[in-house]
Amino acid sequence: MLADPDGAVERTWATLVNPGAGVDVGPTHIHGLVAEDLAGAPALADVADLLVRDLAGRAVVAHNARFDVGFLTQALGGLNHLDRGARVPRVCTMELARHFMATPSRRLVTCCETAGVQIGRHHTALDDALASAGLLRHYLAVGRERGEEPVAWSRSLAEAVAFNGWRWSEAAASAQESGLVPRRGDGVLRQVDDGRR
Repeated sequence: MLADPDGAVERTWATLVNPGAGVDVGPTHIHGLVAEDLAGAPALADVADLLVRDLAGRAVVAHNARFDVGFLTQALGGLNHLDRGARVPRVCTMELARHFMATPSRRLVTCCETAGVQIGRHHTALDDALASAGLLRHYLAVGRERGEEPVAWSRSLAEAVAFNGWRWSEAAASAQESGLVPRRGDGVLRQVDDGRR
């Protein structure tokens, strides 16, 4: 999911990713996917150029960004799409929660309930990304009400513009859009309001 500097959604895409034969799909009881669901889905290498192209010039926003960015760094670095040792610009909505809301827990569901952000199907990548964007918008609104500058967000946006550690092929990225295999209920590729592809 791609958002503008105010956290408004510009474009979304989603795909299942096949980890390969014999690779465990992880905690099915959490994400609801089994190996059969991933048959016919692209491998990460088959969508990496598209993913990196869409990350370039942007900060990753996630709830528990350390986990998500750690995975991206390892996986995309291993595919030579990210410079070794590069620090991907990011903002963690979980870390910011205590500053912007009174909540008994920093879990994504609890933060969304407290902020009035719709979460959809928790533990699906697209819905969790949309929820994180909703939390970012909430935090920015709370900051404006308090008269605060969004320091962490502004710093991450500046770092994202300056970051040059990504490597991708534009032709490959465009071609990969047609190979996406979304999870049931997710759209493949959706333009929201800016008309870009």
